[in-house]
Amino acid sequence: MLTQKFLKVWLVGEADDRIVGKLKEKLREALSKGERRIAFRFYLEDANSTAHLEAMRPVLLENTVLSVVVEEKPISELEKDLAGLSEEEEVLLILSGRPKNLPELPRDGRLRVEEVGCVG
Repeated sequence: MLTQKFLKVWLVGEADDRIVGKLKEKLREALSKGERRIAFRFYLEDANSTAHLEAMRPVLLENTVLSVVVEEKPISELEKDLAGLSEEEEVLLILSGRPKNLPELPRDGRLRVEEVGCVG
């Protein structure tokens, strides 16, 4: 199943109510575009945090159609993962707040960035 095409949504920062709303929005968008698979990848500053799993609970309960994969990685791997994107891959990167240790983000068509709860 993981070799099939997934809509990729990567998240960096704290998982809170704004993130829950954004994840639900992305599920609805995926469904409206005819997508059937979505992969959420959380880049964590604290490997012991479970806030992202709590944030996913209402999102998963609302979903009845899509196949959903939830991954977690340390934020230190984000730069390597961004560099490893192929020409065909597209990723939506959602930033919550002002994450520390954020690498330089590529400015090409493969990566779309949305910010949630960022303060000036």
